[in-house]
This record gives sequence, structure tokens and C-alpha cells, in this order.
Amino acid sequence: MVKFDQSDDKEKVISYGSWMIFYHYLVVSHCSSEFTLLEAKVEHAVVWIRFHVLNLVYYDKSFLLVMNSP
Repeated sequence: MVKFDQSDDKEKVISYGSWMIFYHYLVVSHCSSEFTLLEAKVEHAVVWIRFHVLNLVYYDKSFLLVMNSP
């Protein structure tokens, strides 16, 4: 649990997205009285995928979106 002196700092931390601390990702959100640790679920995650030897022509939004689809 974290308390911020400035509301702008809090909004920056929350809106920035994921944070990496000691090689582990940390996702920050607003506190909720309805939060239950045992029922908490990860709904999305930020990942970095490296395509080795991918030709520069394939660095295109449409190609990368196709690679994302199941």
C-alpha cells in the first residue's frame, strides 16, 4: 500500500501502466474495498517479444497484429 502526497504523482504512477522493479513487473491500480486477494485474476499482461532475424519489411502494424491473433 502506498500513499502519495501529491495527487498528480498518484495519477502518473497509475496511468503509466506496468512498472518493472528488480526484473519483476508491478501493476498498480486504485484501491477498492471489494478487492479479495484469493479471487484476484490477471486479465492482461504486458510482454516483450523479440523476433530474431525478422526482415525490416515486416515491422508493420498490420503484420504484427496478425502475429498477435490466435
